[in-house]
Amino acid sequence: METASNRLNGSYQRQREELLRRRRPGKDDESEMQRLVGESQSLENSRNAVVGINAQLESNLMHLAEQRQKLRGVNRVIAEIGNSLGVTQATMRIIERRDVTDGYLVGAGMVFTIIVIYVVWFVY
Repeated sequence: METASNRLNGSYQRQREELLRRRRPGKDDESEMQRLVGESQSLENSRNAVVGINAQLESNLMHLAEQRQKLRGVNRVIAEIGNSLGVTQATMRIIERRDVTDGYLVGAGMVFTIIVIYVVWFVY
């Protein structure tokens, strides 16, 4: 009587022998070696591509960090300009008030000059 383990060992042995018969030394070994060399080269190319992509990513990250620093500097400058604009706006209001006052003074001076010219021209 054949037990289950004997049947498994027998089928294992048959499969093993079949695989070994399919693999014959000689021409097949060369083609298998060429396939392995091609696979190795493909893996090496892939590894080099990944290394290149990784280097590019690191470079992009460094550029982003530099841009962040520059933008922080720009943010400070904009904040300073905003602070100075508050002073500038107050100064502009003073200048505008002064322009209005100067306009009244010029108008009054023109009226006074016309009166003086009229008096001088027609009275004397």
